[in-house]
Amino acid sequence: MSPSEGPAAGNTIITIIGTSLGSGSDITAVTVGGASVLSINQQSSSQVIVVTSSDGSKGTVDVVVVSTSKGTTRLDDGFTLNPGIAKFEFRSITIP
Repeated sequence: MSPSEGPAAGNTIITIIGTSLGSGSDITAVTVGGASVLSINQQSSSQVIVVTSSDGSKGTVDVVVVSTSKGTTRLDDGFTLNPGIAKFEFRSITIP
């Protein structure tokens, strides 16, 4: 799992790596701390890239991947939602 922690507010892109994640195109759901992710961006039989959502949870939570070929794969205490971490996006601007 990379990264292993992120803001409780969500919008963190995480990569989940494992051997029982699915056939490569049949992952139907991913939850982090019981909350469905905002999106499943990429998937293969050994990794899935998702964007976390916000449900108000905090602390160390379980990560669950569901696929039609492998069923449910669970990583207990796999991700930490930190209420004190904020995620910022910086954009360059040009001032005339």
